[in-house]
Amino acid sequence: THERRKRRAIAGAATADHPSGAGVAQIITQGGMIAEQEPVWDHVAQQAWKIGFQTRLTYELTMDLSPGNIENEVSTDMAEGLGHGMAWYAGRGSGSSQPAGLGVDTDITAIVGTGGTSGGAADTFAPTPGELVDMKYKLRKGYRNAIYMTLLENLGAIRKAALNSDSTSPLWTIDLTGMWLGYIDGVPVLDSIGFPRWGDNAIGAIVYGDFSRYEIRFAGPMRLDRSTEVAWQTDEIAWRILQRFDGHVLDETAFSKFNCKNV
Repeated sequence: THERRKRRAIAGAATADHPSGAGVAQIITQGGMIAEQEPVWDHVAQQAWKIGFQTRLTYELTMDLSPGNIENEVSTDMAEGLGHGMAWYAGRGSGSSQPAGLGVDTDITAIVGTGGTSGGAADTFAPTPGELVDMKYKLRKGYRNAIYMTLLENLGAIRKAALNSDSTSPLWTIDLTGMWLGYIDGVPVLDSIGFPRWGDNAIGAIVYGDFSRYEIRFAGPMRLDRSTEVAWQTDEIAWRILQRFDGHVLDETAFSKFNCKNV
């Protein structure tokens, strides 16, 4: 088990009348005591969870399938599948016998949606334009690389959203560089399988923040193995892919998230 430092929310806040919050420098009188204004730190224990799966093909199938280099195709598919699995746990992991998911972290500031009705379509639970904008201003100042991240299927509802009733002020803009899926209120958007579809009480369906403050730690190298012995009796060739990893939020003030309404 490894210990990793985690930055927590700063207790208190400066007011419009006086900079009285923690983390704000104060005037010191001659000979006076220097106030302790340090941020709040904590430690999280980093485990190493093993993730992986196995694929088997008969010897005849590997010979007959086209393209001829089926092993290269199998290994590519397995590596992609491993990445999807890690992304799922990084977004939704419970933290118990698996990594702590970003979307379910209870220390992250959450905005609770107002849309959606019992039995309603998924997109009716999507955040309003105002709620998406509000997510941006829940972060502490200083994060310059923040983005939105959600499930790809969620983006249809956002792309059709506008800040006014006649849709002449769209919240979504298209990205012509090919780097991003688009922009929400000028902020880049990426997708991940680690976030749930809009729906009743969907937790962390979209997250905004500086994703460099979420750490995925690899505990050793990725292993991609091939065996002709594990399924010898059935004349199959087996491949397995394994990785030990963990994920943790290192700065809870670097993110905000959206939780759909619980109906």
